Order: sequence, then structure tokens, then C-alpha cells
Amino acid sequence: MKKLIALLLTALFLCGCPTVKPPQRPVAYMVSTVMPMSAVEACQPKAVSAQEVRRLLEKAKVLSLLEAEGLLTGDVDIMVRGLTKRGYAELDARRTSGNLQWVAVMSLEQGCLLLCGFKKMPPKECRFGAEINDKMAKSYLEPDTYGRAKQVTEYATQTPGVVLRRVQLGKNTHWELRVLLSL
Repeated sequence: MKKLIALLLTALFLCGCPTVKPPQRPVAYMVSTVMPMSAVEACQPKAVSAQEVRRLLEKAKVLSLLEAEGLLTGDVDIMVRGLTKRGYAELDARRTSGNLQWVAVMSLEQGCLLLCGFKKMPPKECRFGAEINDKMAKSYLEPDTYGRAKQVTEYATQTPGVVLRRVQLGKNTHWELRVLLSL
């Protein structure tokens, strides 16, 4: 009888735990999953509204990309709470089919820094007039969060406070857009 009960409990346990699949849309977090925690320590809480967060994303020219991938109002609300409580919020879009993979918003003394990661070169509207010319670009090595050297190529944009970077670590390459904005 004990064997039968153990067998039934095992069967119930194995059948009763369906795998939860994360959503295929941008998901907001108040804690860092795409940035090292050391970067988040510099953030300062700032009371913001959902409208202000949407305006920041729009000024960084990524709001329409996020909405096309299914950004929900509730995720913007989570970003508001993160910025208000900790000075940090992010949208993780790595499970979407779009080019934009993540957006981190950091409230700093000098304004809000938006860090946007792309699988490949960002669309033209997200480049802020940057000329993609490697002869005119600035290249350097920079450590990643694990101390590995990554090759960074920085392209000048036509907008102050905006930097477009191509980052290569081993065989993997992605693009980053850094936009410093005031609220």
C-alpha cells in the first residue's frame, strides 16, 4: 500500500507541475537582470509618472519598438515603481522576435540614462544620426561584468548625450544605445 501511495504521489507531482513559459513580450523588472548590481548602486530614487516613463522611452526612440512587441501598460507601471523606489527599472525583451532586446532606465544625478541593447544594428531612427563608419569610430577594450575583455566601437551621434556602441565579446556582437535625458 505504501508503494502505491508513493507511486501515486510521484505521478501527481510530475504531472501537476506544468512548465511555465515566460511571455514573448517585453517584461518589466524593478531589479537588475541585464545590468550588474554595481551599476545600480549609483541610481537615485525619483518619483515619476507612467506618462514620464513613456516620454523617456519615446525620446530614446524605442517606445514604438517596444509597443510593436507587446509592451503592456502594467509593465510601464512596474517601471514607475522601480524608478520611484530604487531609481532603476528595466524592460527585458530578449524573448521577443524584435531587434531591441532590453532597456535599462537609471535615475542619476545628471538625469535619466537609458541603456538599450539590440541584437543587430539599431534601425536608422534609433541611431540619432550616427555615421556607421569604422574609420571615424573610436575603438577600445572594456571589461564586462565577469572581467572578460570586450571590444567596443563607439560611433558619434548628432545628438549630445547619445552614444551608439557596437560591442563584441568573443564571437558574439550586439549594439548598445546610451541616451542621457532629463525628466
